[in-house]
Amino acid sequence: MQQAHAHSHDHPAPSRLPALWQSALIGGTGIMLLLKVVTGTLPLYVHTRYTPMIAGTGVVLLLLALAYGWFTLRGAEAHTHDHDHDHAHAPLSWRSPAMLALLVPIALGVLVPSRALGSAAIDSRGFGTSGAGMRSVQSIAGPDEAGAIPDPSQWTMLDWVNGLLYEPDNPRLQGQPIELVGFVWRRPEMAQDQFVLSRFIVSCCTADSLAIGLTVVTPNAAEFPTDGWVRVSGTVGKGDVVGHEEAVILADEVVPIPQPSEPYLYP
Repeated sequence: MQQAHAHSHDHPAPSRLPALWQSALIGGTGIMLLLKVVTGTLPLYVHTRYTPMIAGTGVVLLLLALAYGWFTLRGAEAHTHDHDHDHAHAPLSWRSPAMLALLVPIALGVLVPSRALGSAAIDSRGFGTSGAGMRSVQSIAGPDEAGAIPDPSQWTMLDWVNGLLYEPDNPRLQGQPIELVGFVWRRPEMAQDQFVLSRFIVSCCTADSLAIGLTVVTPNAAEFPTDGWVRVSGTVGKGDVVGHEEAVILADEVVPIPQPSEPYLYP
């Protein structure tokens, strides 16, 4: 009787390693999200309106991981399961594919350098020319050429592209002063004195991004490397771009600048 009693209670305790591994993965995900927020690299992935929500998610995940790890170390889980239940549900191994797969987004988020979309994305996706999802500047392409237009000094590249896309010779825009920031991209067949000043529009995240741009005409265009960020000042004009007449920026000044902390535009 004494031997039977000992056998019923002296079964091996389940390993705590899988539970601690789960806690580490949860906490690692939270830390990775918080690092993106603290270092200011989160806008390279998602719209800035999601920053508070993602920061809150990181804090919650980190707190859950700490709580789960604390209860695991105290052995709370081991004491709440009887002998039969321990045999019915085998603990998840820390080496299981499902557990190891959770390491992939954490490793990518921490180890892969954060980088804004650039010329490689344009080469693979092309430019957005349909205007779908773009925000239009009101009254700039209307038939009343005598009417006033909104102050162009406050326009973004998205505003200018919308204003010039379908009416590049609009007399209300031709000759207007223009100053924009963007990165350099080139079509292989462009003239030596041209490059495209480009930006990406992001509605939610980089997966739905749309590239837009305006051609810049300047004698020293070849001096500016592809993907380099520049500030261009000049006037709106017209020029031959790969055999087609379109609206261009006739540059008076092109100045290299660092990449902005928020490189995307948000419609």
